[in-house]
Amino acid sequence: MTTNLGKHCLARDFLVENLFVSNSATIPKMATLSHGSANHEHNLSSNGSVVYFKYAMILEVEKFITTNNSSSIRVIFKDTHHFDGSEAGVKIQFSGGSLTGNLRGLNQDEFTSTKQEFDTWDTNSMSAKNITFDVTTPATSHGDVTVSDGMVGTILIYKYLDLAGPSVAWQITYDQAPASLHS
Repeated sequence: MTTNLGKHCLARDFLVENLFVSNSATIPKMATLSHGSANHEHNLSSNGSVVYFKYAMILEVEKFITTNNSSSIRVIFKDTHHFDGSEAGVKIQFSGGSLTGNLRGLNQDEFTSTKQEFDTWDTNSMSAKNITFDVTTPATSHGDVTVSDGMVGTILIYKYLDLAGPSVAWQITYDQAPASLHS
């Protein structure tokens, strides 16, 4: 059945299971098209001359490992993170769940209150399931810091094209949506 909605239609929380556009569709500035599940959020968006894909990679945390008198923390994920060490500026936000057991002299806020930036890649952090980052306080002992179910690390990845430049090539940035050359 066809229903005429008139020349203009304003809807809040409008759900469409399938959409077929026979001619063209215009997406307003800063509109975002989203797809995915809670663990893998995908967005297509624009900002001035930039069009970009945003991926929120969510990795479940198995545990953290501390070293006595060091502020470097190693996190072990349950799945691979797929980074190879060529990336810079990768940040991760830990949330959900909680730290349990011996915190090795650290405060839970050191892990969850701010986004942590990956350390320079080294032989310890290049494992497919491990990365390291620094906190402000050195640990008071070596060992595992266990986590409850639900502790995850979220990494925002943006791949984008800035269409205002003379040559257009895919670029990547982490944590913040890309700025455009032309508003």
